[in-house]
Amino acid sequence: IGVQNDITSRKKAEHELREEKNNVEIKIQQRTKELQEKESFLSSMIETVRESLLVLDGNYIVLSANKHFLTSFHVSSEETVGKLLFDLGNKQWDIPSLKELLTHILPTSNPVIDYEVEHVFPHIGRKVMLLNAYRIEFEGQYKDR
Repeated sequence: IGVQNDITSRKKAEHELREEKNNVEIKIQQRTKELQEKESFLSSMIETVRESLLVLDGNYIVLSANKHFLTSFHVSSEETVGKLLFDLGNKQWDIPSLKELLTHILPTSNPVIDYEVEHVFPHIGRKVMLLNAYRIEFEGQYKDR
């Protein structure tokens, strides 16, 4: 018994699919490289700031802390990044006025400039801090929503 099927269109579709897959993979590699370069640029900017700087996500998890912050508050990156802000330093940052700023004032007043917070830290003593906070907006929506 002889059966003949014309698979030309199937082979053409398979070839086009492979080409499209390769094109998508190239675009992904290019976009990944661009994002890595932008992340490196932003990290460099954060490190050059001469003030203590924390970057938090919408749940108050520390995404980044610059060297000035780490040095000023005698903490390491490992103790800080990835942790809930209010849990840092054995809950040293669980400061009512700081919580007020982040949970009530900032969501309705962006940015907040020179918000005074006073606190006694066990290892470094009393600090009076003027905090600036800014919610980052992407494409008309805040990143934490």
